[in-house]
Amino acid sequence: MDVFYDSDWHIHSEASYDADLKVPDLIENAKKNGIKQFGITDHVNYPFMVKHLERSRDLFLANQTEGFHLGVELTTLPKSQYDFALKHPSDPDRRDQWLHGYIPPIFKKSGIALSLSEEEIERCRVEYVVAGAHWSFGLHQSRKGAIKNYQAQQMFIAQQSYVDIIAHPWWIYMGRFVKNGIQTGPWFDDFSVIPNSLHEEFAAAVLENNKIVELNTDFFVSGSYTDYFRRQYAEYLCMLHEKGIPISIGSDLHGNYTAYHEQIRHYMEPLGFTKDTFAVPNLRKY
Repeated sequence: MDVFYDSDWHIHSEASYDADLKVPDLIENAKKNGIKQFGITDHVNYPFMVKHLERSRDLFLANQTEGFHLGVELTTLPKSQYDFALKHPSDPDRRDQWLHGYIPPIFKKSGIALSLSEEEIERCRVEYVVAGAHWSFGLHQSRKGAIKNYQAQQMFIAQQSYVDIIAHPWWIYMGRFVKNGIQTGPWFDDFSVIPNSLHEEFAAAVLENNKIVELNTDFFVSGSYTDYFRRQYAEYLCMLHEKGIPISIGSDLHGNYTAYHEQIRHYMEPLGFTKDTFAVPNLRKY
């Protein structure tokens, strides 16, 4: 096998509410695909979902092997949602009950929060933290508004001391922008609509706070993105790396594990990336 990367720091196991990947299958297939270091990073979208992290930890402990680690994926959410979730915990396995009764504030911004505290990270003995923005705080934003909003979330993540890897920068879940099976907005049709000044601002924050930025393989293998966008995005990651920012690999897989060596090489090798380019987080010791 012609391996282009040998680590993967963003994988979802059956402990995530939206994944069904069995940990023994993950371990077997990761190693078959040339992956030597990897970890499970199951979702904790709200504070009461720490129970999913506890399941993830139990699966990790039951399947320990060389190169296998325990991480977690956190997400940004409005501070008002975070506060509500703390006061009104829901069954983490009943998605229809999450935030039941929550009313967004109308007249003032509530700020941004991460979905789990550093104390809970330490209690669950998590070795590394992946965090990313996943949605726009507003259903009917313009392209300009969505870009501004998303940048604010990414800047917030970059400044959180207990985050190690910033997941999939400029990925966003906004189904209303899908047209003919292709994600056409708010920037997936043309990445250059994002002002370069925002990239410079983000890069400065990442460097100042010693974060790693993730190359999420979904950008390069999903049929939702055009070849034009993929090349733009590859150049964006290259720009970050040339500024001294470490780049890690995250497959973000939720089902059967595979690696995408050929596809990632196709876009990244012409820009000077090799297997030795990709970073490994500093793992917490307990």
